[in-house]
Amino acid sequence: MSAEALRFGSALYRAHSVLQQCLDERLGDWHGLSLGDFYLLQALDEQPGLALQALAGALFQTPAATLRRVQPMEKIGWIERTGGQVQLRPAGRQLLAEARQTAEAVYARVLQPLGIGAEHMAPGWQLLA
Repeated sequence: MSAEALRFGSALYRAHSVLQQCLDERLGDWHGLSLGDFYLLQALDEQPGLALQALAGALFQTPAATLRRVQPMEKIGWIERTGGQVQLRPAGRQLLAEARQTAEAVYARVLQPLGIGAEHMAPGWQLLA
């Protein structure tokens, strides 16, 4: 690996860490969610009725780690498990809608000074798919 590639990879790692920390703080302060909680709710919104195993796969987690995250959300009333599937409840759907606005604002604030708009993201999506 070239030194330039290593510097780029290190910068990307730092940028990801800063963004993740900022999102965790904002989502926690405003909505009582961690970034991981947010992505769990988002996964259920995008693919309603996932089995726990499939939800874990969508989050790149083990089923045990996902279950540890699901159980408190279930007690709060944001999600429910029925028939082996995990579903968003209305309270979880409302929370997600509000948290999305916060996450979108954080991403926009971070990307705007970099001059990264939607037209610049398309090639990146192709690489990540």
